[in-house]
Amino acid sequence: MTTIGTILNRVTGTYFLIADRQVSAGNLRLPLLFPKIIQVGNILVAGTGSVAEIQQLTKRIKKEIEVKKIIADIPEMPIDVNTFTEELTELLFDVSHSISFNPMQSNFIIAGYSEKEEKTKAVSISSDGSEIFIPGYYADGSGQDFLLGKLQTLWNENEILKLNDLDFVFRLNNFMVECSGVDLYTNQYPEIYGVKIDGAIVKYDLDFKQPLNDETKKDDKKTKDKK
Repeated sequence: MTTIGTILNRVTGTYFLIADRQVSAGNLRLPLLFPKIIQVGNILVAGTGSVAEIQQLTKRIKKEIEVKKIIADIPEMPIDVNTFTEELTELLFDVSHSISFNPMQSNFIIAGYSEKEEKTKAVSISSDGSEIFIPGYYADGSGQDFLLGKLQTLWNENEILKLNDLDFVFRLNNFMVECSGVDLYTNQYPEIYGVKIDGAIVKYDLDFKQPLNDETKKDDKKTKDKK
């Protein structure tokens, strides 16, 4: 069971990608942590469904792109979000109509920088190969309904609050932890990545207790002064 999601911070232009790290086998919850957000070159890939399918599909796409780079004689060409999306949708469509390999359980969220469009973007890709651009926020997996509600609230509140990226990370971490009360298979060790407006990828350290904004710093200073 997996919960993944993405949301755009309209203030900074950063697309966030979030996922739990729980591993299960049938109804058995395993005491293991598995990274469900995979960095492939300059993009991020998160998947729900079979661990084997997510790993193997990602490996196959990387190989396909490497082969095309060699054929085009552009070995240093970065992996663009559009290129990866096109390769994945084509592969999923082909294999979803194949008897030998049919990944009907795996859905993906891809985030990264588009060289052609000169912007950061996020895309939802279903197991049948369908592709949908995500302009604001989206969630998938067993905790999808709960997380979508939380992301919608954050999306609307940010019109007024104008949150910075660290404030976003703090709230997203709390959302994933709260999912544990709804989805028994989602644990309290989520991972959060951000794709900046220039395409730079950041993995956030979740070992903090509060958002590191200016107001928090002021409150901390007042508390120390009183002591």
